[in-house]
Amino acid sequence: AFGQVKPGERIAFDDGRIGGVIVAVEPQALLVEITEARSQGSRLRADQGINLPDTALVLPALTQRDRAVLPFVACHADIVNLSFVQSPEDVEGLRSLLRQLNRADLGVILKIETRQAFDDLPAILLSAMASSAPLGVMIARGDLAIECGWERLAELQEEILRFCEAAHLPCIWATRVLE
Repeated sequence: AFGQVKPGERIAFDDGRIGGVIVAVEPQALLVEITEARSQGSRLRADQGINLPDTALVLPALTQRDRAVLPFVACHADIVNLSFVQSPEDVEGLRSLLRQLNRADLGVILKIETRQAFDDLPAILLSAMASSAPLGVMIARGDLAIECGWERLAELQEEILRFCEAAHLPCIWATRVLE
């Protein structure tokens, strides 16, 4: 990610509780000016999410850990969640691995949580619907709000719901946004 961000782009930590702007990019570090935090100050804890809403990150949806646990999931689950899907290639990568594991029938839930996933949703859905396996969509409203702005959240989730309705796909509204 360090090689893909640029000065002037926004960054959010801990589900948007802390916000900032990237001031400088170095090979192993980012200099960030914090622009949003609680008036009493905010503490950034380990293992909290980071959102880069202005950055078009090119990262694989499936991590090495995901690939390592997928054989277990394929043997014991009825459905798998694909988080951080951003492109049809992400879907095709998961489907390819499931075919290799003789589980092309395993259902998939596509978690839509970035601006890029929203922008590419029609192509992502068409790619996923090429398989006859069960398919659904999860709207990650908290992440989408951080990525696209709280003022656009209602519009975005309604559009995703319309796509899912047109494609006859079940849709899950994630509720962490209530925090």
